[in-house]
Parts: sequence; C-alpha cells; structure tokens
Amino acid sequence: GNTLLSVRNLGFEDKLENISFDLHKGEILGVTGLAGSGRTLLANCLFGAVKDIRGKIFLNGVETKLPDPYTAISKGIALIPENRITDSIFSSLNVNDNVSVSALKRFANALMINTPILKQSVMEYIEKLNITQDPEDNILEYSGGNQQKAIFAKWIMSRSKIFILDEPTRGLDIASKIDIYNYINDLIKKDVGIIFISSDIEEILGICDRVAVLSSRTFACNISTRDITVEKIIQL
Repeated sequence: GNTLLSVRNLGFEDKLENISFDLHKGEILGVTGLAGSGRTLLANCLFGAVKDIRGKIFLNGVETKLPDPYTAISKGIALIPENRITDSIFSSLNVNDNVSVSALKRFANALMINTPILKQSVMEYIEKLNITQDPEDNILEYSGGNQQKAIFAKWIMSRSKIFILDEPTRGLDIASKIDIYNYINDLIKKDVGIIFISSDIEEILGICDRVAVLSSRTFACNISTRDITVEKIIQL
C-alpha cells in the first residue's frame, strides 16, 4: 500500500543515528537487535515520548513534528510498550475505563460523554478480542494475556493507523500469542501499518514482511524476511 510513515536520518544523543525507513499500509516491519541496541528508545522516539530527536518524520508524505505522545495519538500512532504495567495501563481503573480512555472524543457531545454507547462499544471490542474476564474488574486482576488484549482493544477502538508493538507477546501463554497474531493479521487487512519490535528472531521471520536489525546505533539492514536467515540476523 501507500507509504504511511517515513523516517529520515533519525537520531538521539549518541544512542541512535541515521535511521531511515518507510512503513506502508498493510505492512509489518520487524525490528530486532541485542538488548541495549535501542529498540525501545526507537519506539519512544516515534511516539513523541523522547525530546530533542534529530531527523525528519513524515506521515502520509507530510513532514510532522511529534513533541509529545498526545500529538502522536492524535495523528493515529499507537504504542504498546514493553512494560505494560508501568507504561500502558491505569492500574486504579477497571477494564472498561482502560479500553475507552483513548477514544473518549468519539463518544463526546459538547461536555457530555454518551456512556451507554461507550460501554456497548467497549463490550464489542472485548468480545472481538476474546477477553474472557469481567470488564468491570480492575485491570490488575486480569491475566497478562488479557491485559495485553485489553491494551490492543484500546488502540483499535481509537482507530489508530500506525501500531508500534514493543515485545507484544513476551511472557504470554501460547493461546494469547495466537490471539495477538490473529489481531495483527486483522489490522493489516484494514491498511494499518505495524512496527513489530521483538528479540525473538523466529517470531520476526514468521510474522513480518521486512526486518530491520538495530546494531551500532543504526539499522544494519532493512530487507524482506524472505531474503534473510536467522543466522544472518544473529551475525548482523
């Protein structure tokens, strides 16, 4: 599909430099590398969570500044961070509120939120993502797999078009992993672009269209997963 996101010569301090890539509609770009290579830092740069980055970011061909996560969210960018407990959920709220928090404007009329329609919509997403626990429960009472599904539901409900997934299946059981892979496939059918960050190289090769390897602060490669092997990625 058409190009959703273009990054040119992105850099941050002495940790990232000269990172350039394109992300297209319906594409999954895998990003891998050793621990400490800057994978999570790159995700935060693209989500506006890091100040004073160098380089240029284009959304749908238009140069864009992302000074903060609010701006990134308003432009259709979603981040599922590596540490969901500290960085992605409101631990004092129930699942209904956690899922709906990024989509409240859709249900607002003047100063009021249409709560019945909002709750109905949340239930539809919870059922669609096969979340089996009560949405009135506090989200900390959910299993890790159901917490991750609820975070996916939040961003799908907000109608994001670019998903940055940082280790989205780490620590999950096999059934939850399969559910998440299925959600990802559903998203790309709707012309969403996905950046899939993982230390699991087999997972990258299994689900992604292209793979970029972060090494020595930049991309050592950015090629089709059909044209590379596990051994070559490890070498890079």
